[in-house]
Amino acid sequence: MTVPVAKELSLFIAAVRSQCEGLRRPTRGLEMFAREGGWMTIHYANMVDEMVCWEINEKYFPGLAANIPGATICHVDSIAHAKVTDRRFDFISMDNPQGIFGDYCEHFEAIEQAASRLIKDAGILVFPVNIHPYLSKQTPSNDQYGMTSHDAWFARRAAFYGRPARQLDVVFVASFYKAKLAEYGLDTLAFHSTLMKSTVSGHPDYLVRCAARVERCR
Repeated sequence: MTVPVAKELSLFIAAVRSQCEGLRRPTRGLEMFAREGGWMTIHYANMVDEMVCWEINEKYFPGLAANIPGATICHVDSIAHAKVTDRRFDFISMDNPQGIFGDYCEHFEAIEQAASRLIKDAGILVFPVNIHPYLSKQTPSNDQYGMTSHDAWFARRAAFYGRPARQLDVVFVASFYKAKLAEYGLDTLAFHSTLMKSTVSGHPDYLVRCAARVERCR
C-alpha cells in the first residue's frame, strides 16, 4: 500500500530506514500505540521482518489488520504489558497520543520500558516529542485519546524534562534524550530528528520525530 507523505515525513522515514539497514536480521519490530497503523506504523512495517502491534482499543483492530497485513496484533495496555512481557525487539516505535491518557503521559512511561526492558542489546527507538504543546482547545475532543487537563499535562511535562516545558527546542531534545537513554543503560550511536510542519491552524511547528540507534552499555 502506497501512502503519500509530506516532505518532512518522507525525510524522516528515509532516515529511519537507513538506521534499520544496520540491524542484524531477522528483525522484530513493535508499535506500542498502534491504533489503525495508518499514520506511522504503515511506513515502518516493511523495515522489519516481523511486526508486532500493541493496542488497547479493539475498535481499531480491523483497520490495523488491513493496514499492516501479517502483523501480530495484541490487545493490551501497552505500559502494563511492557513490564511483564519476555519478548524483546530490534525496533520500537512509540507513536503516542499527546497529553495524558489514563495514568500515562505522552511517551514518558513508554520510553523507560522500551529502553530498559523491551529493546534488544542493539536496536532503534522511534518517538515523537512535542516542543510547543497547545495551551487549550476551543472544543472538547471527541476521541478518547484527547486531552482534558492541560494544567496536569504541563505539570507532568515539567517533571519529566526537569524544567518548564511549555516550549522546547530541537537542540535541547537531542541532548536531553541522549542523556535520558544513558540513564536507562543505552549508548546512543546515532540520533536523528525532524521537525514536522504543523497541521494545527495558527499553531507553530510543534512535533519533532526522533529516531535513536542505541546499544546496551557494556
